[in-house]
Amino acid sequence: TRLLYWYIFLIIALIAPAYDIFFKFKSKDNFVFDFPKRELKMYIILGLIFLTFFTVYLKGAFSFPTLEDDDPWMHAVAAKYVSLEHTYIQPFNLPIITLEPYPPFYSVIMGVIHQTHPESIQWVLKFFNALLVSLGLPLAYLWLRRFMGSDKLAIIAVFLLAVTPCF
Repeated sequence: TRLLYWYIFLIIALIAPAYDIFFKFKSKDNFVFDFPKRELKMYIILGLIFLTFFTVYLKGAFSFPTLEDDDPWMHAVAAKYVSLEHTYIQPFNLPIITLEPYPPFYSVIMGVIHQTHPESIQWVLKFFNALLVSLGLPLAYLWLRRFMGSDKLAIIAVFLLAVTPCF
């Protein structure tokens, strides 16, 4: 039951790209990169919104030298446990309240990432939390583009989402 190693996730993540490279793109004719200029402009604007948002979040996260209140510290303990023990299942005499009663996604992801950068759990939590929150903007754009049927309306909606203080 101790299967939470970073290289297992890497192998699983590389299966689909490896399949595409070896079986779909054998000839140059199968690999066509045709990107309309209108979409390219929207993705450049989206990239600028993402980078600005990510920079603001990252600067805010690292402006304070330690984690803030109780909640980040509890997640840090849970992520450290996952990183060291390679499992989120805990013995009964070690109650980490952010693991088993809750969906353990955040602690497991941060613990696995912490295996690749074992020096500082605070750095991992701050950097990758800012990255995960910032990646919500490109994903929102893709969903809004399909939902609204318009690139322009989707990019405006993503901009409004990014500047909303509660986001």
